[in-house]
Amino acid sequence: MLRERRRCVECPEDVTDTNATATHRCEECNQQLCDFHVAAHRRSRATKGHALTELSAVPALAATCPAHQRKLEIFCGTCKTAICVACTFTTHPAPDHQYELLDDVCCDQARKRLAGAVAQSERAANAHANRALDAEVAIKCVLEHVADLKRDICAQFRALRSLLDARQTELLDEVDAMTKAEVEHFSTIGQAERTAHTVLMSTVGIAQQLIDEKTAAHTLVQLEPPICSRLVALARAVPSTPVPSPSAAFFIIEDDVERTIKNAGKLQP
Repeated sequence: MLRERRRCVECPEDVTDTNATATHRCEECNQQLCDFHVAAHRRSRATKGHALTELSAVPALAATCPAHQRKLEIFCGTCKTAICVACTFTTHPAPDHQYELLDDVCCDQARKRLAGAVAQSERAANAHANRALDAEVAIKCVLEHVADLKRDICAQFRALRSLLDARQTELLDEVDAMTKAEVEHFSTIGQAERTAHTVLMSTVGIAQQLIDEKTAAHTLVQLEPPICSRLVALARAVPSTPVPSPSAAFFIIEDDVERTIKNAGKLQP
């Protein structure tokens, strides 16, 4: 398997292709540069602020039919293989096979199908991550609201301190119990969503590796169906119901002062 070589635009013609292989692209100059000229680009006062993007070495399969030495320009949809025109008359003459012109449209469609499954999975993973974040935000809201609630309770009880100390402690304990229950509830949701996100993204990582053309054909065709099925199943597993909203209890004092002192208020959900 040969790698596509990108030649540095700054290297002179007498420099070998290996030494002149471009490794980065300058976004401002729109030039491909080798490591030597990248370093010079960064040292130059005029270009040191330019953004340089690393070029990935994309593997490329042979584009010539080994049997006929012709360009591979036909795709057999039945055999899932690229062939030349001569193959359709010699080694590949099956009349029931489905042929397709191997052009940009064909390649784009193939990439879009696999990219679509990955995109769907990434959206589902993002949904899990967002739900986990919603759970964290909900916990923060619970804790902030509880702080306000406790301050309100304490402010109202100061006027009735002699008679209400015991009831105040009881109510604060009730608030703490409610807070603990809600925090545990949202923590459970957040942990489940983070776990689902991790499982989904690990499967997406495997799928992305299979997209790479370096993957052996027998490995690709055997792993693609179960991995795509798993991705679809995991993507569909995002719960349909949103993360519940935290409760917003508040404390009130009854109009009847005597009854308020005897009952010492209550928590209103």
